Amino acid sequence: MQKIKVLQVVSKMGNGGIEKFLMNLYSHIDRNKVEFAFVVHTKEEQIYDKLILEYGGKILRVPRFKLYNIIGYIISWFKLFRENNDYKLMHCHMVSVASIYITISKFFNITSIVHSHSTRSDVGAIRYLKSAFQYPIRFLANYKFACSSEAGIALFGKRKSFTKIPNAINTEEYMFNQTIRDNYKTLFNLKDKFIIGHVGRINPTKRQDFIIDIMDYIVNKKKIYDYHFVSVGNGSLIDKLITKVERLNLNNHVTFLGYRDDISNIMQMFDMIIFPSLYEGFPVTLIESQCSGLNALISSHLTRDVNLTSLIKRVDIEEKAAVWGNEALKLKMTNNRENYYEIVKSKGFDIKQLADILARFYTDKELPTYDF
Repeated sequence: MQKIKVLQVVSKMGNGGIEKFLMNLYSHIDRNKVEFAFVVHTKEEQIYDKLILEYGGKILRVPRFKLYNIIGYIISWFKLFRENNDYKLMHCHMVSVASIYITISKFFNITSIVHSHSTRSDVGAIRYLKSAFQYPIRFLANYKFACSSEAGIALFGKRKSFTKIPNAINTEEYMFNQTIRDNYKTLFNLKDKFIIGHVGRINPTKRQDFIIDIMDYIVNKKKIYDYHFVSVGNGSLIDKLITKVERLNLNNHVTFLGYRDDISNIMQMFDMIIFPSLYEGFPVTLIESQCSGLNALISSHLTRDVNLTSLIKRVDIEEKAAVWGNEALKLKMTNNRENYYEIVKSKGFDIKQLADILARFYTDKELPTYDF
């Protein structure tokens, strides 16, 4: 049987959520039947590049889109399609300029799948400019996927049909493990602490700055000293956050771990997870946390599609740090954390199951159906 070859269009293969989802998918899909080539908009090597090549995939490069280089951008896509004419499927995750490269792909009889991963992008004039670029996608795409109801509506419109695809994970990897929990609490000298965790890129959208305000309330206002915040991830605001932690005398109550490749183990030592984000398409971390049996305190702005279990507690996005802090103080470590793995798996969020389903779609165009 001839391999099905699929172009996966992304910004870059860094350590973001989309990239992690795609590499999870590629590691579990039958690579004897399906081959991926990742079209990236960067010249710089990224953390997944070597692994892609080890899996037998390709990395194809086009320039980053700028208004001043639109002609060069268009030419690069024509060249890419001509030189890789054995790829007849294109799965598009970078939607900001997808209307350009999808239009070009039609000259080469390529079937396009557009995958919405977010409910919104950027702010101000840039947001409206991107929306204008993205509007034609709903008419150009052959197939429309979305990670949540809100993400689908945001890109494709309320009256346009789309297929929801779960942001699946390796559920076995995130199943609660008491031994790992004990070892990691000892490793980070947090054995007697109640750990509030967060995983994600440090930027204004994720509101890690607000989480520090919550810790200020718990530690300095309520005088509760056994709570500790652990942040996993890098980003442009890290120096400002460190300065703020020092100013509020929270050094002994906050730990920044930066980028880690052992998230599943670190999550075992958390006692709860917090997500006050302004918006998210579908935060995979909240699937991982539920699989690990963690209570989660999340923003009211986040999709309800993420509610796979009873572990999710929502707080209005407008509420002050004191309200969030008091809600955090009510949450205790979940009993029988190991039981939640099966619940998450039964809802269709296991990457092994999804890999088989998408392999069938790439081969036979058999659309999956999910109820989440």
